[in-house]
Amino acid sequence: MDEAVRMEEADANPLASLDVTRDEPKEKPEMSETEIQKILLALEDEPEWMRISFIIALATGCRLRETRLHVNNNQAG
Repeated sequence: MDEAVRMEEADANPLASLDVTRDEPKEKPEMSETEIQKILLALEDEPEWMRISFIIALATGCRLRETRLHVNNNQAG
């Protein structure tokens, strides 16, 4: 809302007077090489665009829980 006020798209930020603070973002662990390999292996039978999309997402910050593939960390690869 502060940006909307600055750009004169809004008259005021209604939350400003409530002194609401932002929550600290949760730390997101990076995928291990084993998890990445399991996902890539699972994507071999999927359309090529899914593998390419995963590689792009991985390079831009994808996390394991953000994939549609279930990867059991206790499974032997």
